[in-house]
Amino acid sequence: MKSPGARSAERTANSTLTLHLAFLSMGYQVGVWAFSLPVVVDGLQMSVQRLGFVLALMAITSIAGSLVAGRLAATRGPSKLMAWSLVWSGLGYAVMSHLGSFVTFSVLAGLTGFGLGLLDVAANVRGAAVEAEQARTLLPRLHALFSLAAAVGALTAFVMTGDQSLIVAFLVAGVSCIVTGVLVIVRKGDLAASDPAAAADDVENGSSWTDDLRFMRKTAIAFAFVLVCCAFTLDATLEGFSALFIRQLPFQGAAQSAIGLAALYLAGATGRACASLVIKRFGEWRTVLVGQAVATLGVIMLVSSPVAGASAVGMLLIGIGMSPIAPIAYSVIGRSHTAADPGRATAYLTAAGYVTFVLAPIIIAFVGRDSVAKAFQLLPVLLVAMAVMTIWFGHQERVAARRAVRPPNEQLDLNES
Repeated sequence: MKSPGARSAERTANSTLTLHLAFLSMGYQVGVWAFSLPVVVDGLQMSVQRLGFVLALMAITSIAGSLVAGRLAATRGPSKLMAWSLVWSGLGYAVMSHLGSFVTFSVLAGLTGFGLGLLDVAANVRGAAVEAEQARTLLPRLHALFSLAAAVGALTAFVMTGDQSLIVAFLVAGVSCIVTGVLVIVRKGDLAASDPAAAADDVENGSSWTDDLRFMRKTAIAFAFVLVCCAFTLDATLEGFSALFIRQLPFQGAAQSAIGLAALYLAGATGRACASLVIKRFGEWRTVLVGQAVATLGVIMLVSSPVAGASAVGMLLIGIGMSPIAPIAYSVIGRSHTAADPGRATAYLTAAGYVTFVLAPIIIAFVGRDSVAKAFQLLPVLLVAMAVMTIWFGHQERVAARRAVRPPNEQLDLNES
C-alpha cells in the first residue's frame, strides 16, 4: 500500500504534464484572437463601438463562468473542470471560425467566454495546488508557457491567414484545446489528483506552501485584487485594441501588428520564466514594483514615440514588466487562504479581473471613438495605482516580518482584528 506522501507525489507528477499543455493551449488561443481582431472588424464591417460591445459581452460571460467555476472546483475538482472547459472553449473557437454575421459572432463569442471563465479559474486553482504540494514557485512558469504560446499563436495567425481568413487559425486554436481537454479526461490519475478528499489528505499529512500569508489575509487579498484588476485592464486594452492601434500609426500594418503582439507575448514568456529566480532573490513586491516601472516606460514609448518600430519595443517592455504580476497575484490569493477554500477565492479574484474586461472595452470605445491613441494615453494611470498598492503591501509585509517572533497562534490574528 502506498504511503500518503507517495500518493501525493504520484498525483502531482501526473498533473504536471496536462497543466503545461493546458496553459499552452490557453495561450495559443489568446494569441490567435488578439491578432485576428482587426480581421474580424474588417470582415464583419464592425465599428470600434461594436468591437467594444463584443469584447464586453465576452467578458460578462467569462465573469459568469468564473463565478460558477468556484463552486464546481470545490465540489468536482479543478482538474475535471479544467478538462471540460478546455473542450468547451475549444469548440467555441472552432465554430467561431465561421464568422457568418455580427450577431452570430457575438453569440459564439459570448458562449466561448463562459468556457474561458471556467478554464481560467480551474487552471490557476490546479496550478496553485500543485505549487503548494511541491512547495515551490510554479505559476510564473505556467504563465510563461501561456505567453510563449500566445506569441506563437499571433505569428501563426499572421502566417496562415494574413488579412484574408481566420478559419485555419481559429480551427487550430480550437482543436488544440479540445485535444488537451480529452487528454486530461483520459488521464484518470490526473483527475483524481483534484479530488477534495485527496486534497484534505495532503493537508493532514503536512503538505503546505512554505510562505504562508494567512496571517495577513486582508492585506494579501487587497493586493491580489488590485494587481489582477489593473493587469486585466491592461491586457484587455492591448489584446483587444493594440493591433488596431498599431495599424493606425504611420507606416504600420498587419506585419507590425503581428510583430508587436509577438514581442509582447515573448517578453512575457521570458519574464515569467525568470520570475521564480527574481522573486526568490528580491521578494514578490519588489519584483512587481520594478516590473511596473519597466511597463510604464513601455507604455510611454508605445503611445508617444513617432519612430518606426517603437511600437514593438514598447510592447516588448510592457510584456517584460507585466509578466510576473498575474502569477504573483494568484499565488498570493492561494497562500492567503486555507486549503479548503482557494478555489472560491480564486474564482472571485478572476471574476473581479473579468469585470475590468467588461469596463475596459466600453471605456476604450467611448474615449477612442475618434482615435484609439487617446484611450491608450490613460494606461499610465493604471500602473501608478498598482505601484501605490505594491508599496503598501511591501510595508505591511515588513511590519508582519517584525512581528514574526510572536507565537504562530497569535500571528494568524494580525490582520483579522
